[in-house]
Amino acid sequence: MKILEEMVLIPVMWEISSFDWQYKMNPEMIIYNVVEHMKDGSIILLHELEQTRFVLPRLIDEIRNKGFEFSLLSKIKESDPDLHLK
Repeated sequence: MKILEEMVLIPVMWEISSFDWQYKMNPEMIIYNVVEHMKDGSIILLHELEQTRFVLPRLIDEIRNKGFEFSLLSKIKESDPDLHLK
């Protein structure tokens, strides 16, 4: 933690794994897996993989269609200074 503090980095843990690394042959499952587990405040783990780039525009649309919005962690922290991101 000391190194993170020195680098002015905040550790953040994800809540939803997209399993994008597992769904190379079936990228539609990335969308299903994320959308089915979404709730307010969810943090999604995604990797820079070909299948993830392929479905990302649709994933964003599906998340928005469910009524969720995207936000920067810095904005969330500003609105709730007592929030401890782990």
